[in-house]
Amino acid sequence: MPDWPYRGLPRAYDAWVSRRPARWVARRRRRAQGAQARRGHTLPARYLPARATAIGDRFRLVDQRVDAQYGLAVALAWPRLWLLLPDTATAAIRDATTRYRAATEVTAWGMLYLLLGAFWWPSVLVGLVAVAIGQVRGRSSGAVLADLVEAAVDIHQRPLAETLGIELPHGRITPDEGARINDILNKRG
Repeated sequence: MPDWPYRGLPRAYDAWVSRRPARWVARRRRRAQGAQARRGHTLPARYLPARATAIGDRFRLVDQRVDAQYGLAVALAWPRLWLLLPDTATAAIRDATTRYRAATEVTAWGMLYLLLGAFWWPSVLVGLVAVAIGQVRGRSSGAVLADLVEAAVDIHQRPLAETLGIELPHGRITPDEGARINDILNKRG
């Protein structure tokens, strides 16, 4: 396997592409720190932007906040928790997921129209509008989906612990119990 898989593209292109997201993250992090400083607040480093987009950070924050509060890894707990959720919760999460997927589809179509703009200039206008609409809808529907997932963990953590045989002396999962649940779900890996 060659070490440079992009034939015809110079290595400088790879360096430029790999630095772009890091620059975006650094800029988003500086802006968030500045906004917090103006309000007189400080955020823990784990809550500051670490992804190139706000949508990516919103989903990442679900895991960070649940880990900070309960010591629970959402990626491990979510499939099991999903099986325990009542129908009303799963219906709300499915609806939010559908809206988020629809927004990403609008954005993807907008990108395709932008590419078509190389051959037919009016499609650039359609593409720009579709990408803008998709981004706005994606950001709002992604935030709703992330909030619903976090709320499901907050509200239904007890049945998850009970199903796994973890006693909750405090009535909720603490970081110690969260670590034990993670150990069980990770098959003691």
